[in-house]
Amino acid sequence: MAEIINLKQFKKQKAREEKEKSAQNNRILFGTPKSLKDTAKKQNLLEQKRLERLKLDQEKSDEGDE
Repeated sequence: MAEIINLKQFKKQKAREEKEKSAQNNRILFGTPKSLKDTAKKQNLLEQKRLERLKLDQEKSDEGDE
């Protein structure tokens, strides 16, 4: 025979699980200290600048080949 389940309890359990997923995402997004956010932002900016320099260097070397 099939197991009998209470739909009310099932819906509540599912809602709890969804709420926990949302809470976990919020912990990740909003739980980071400002100092770590600033450090990550600076690192990202430095990496972007480095990539831009490499792109410009590569474009100049491509123009010289012609």
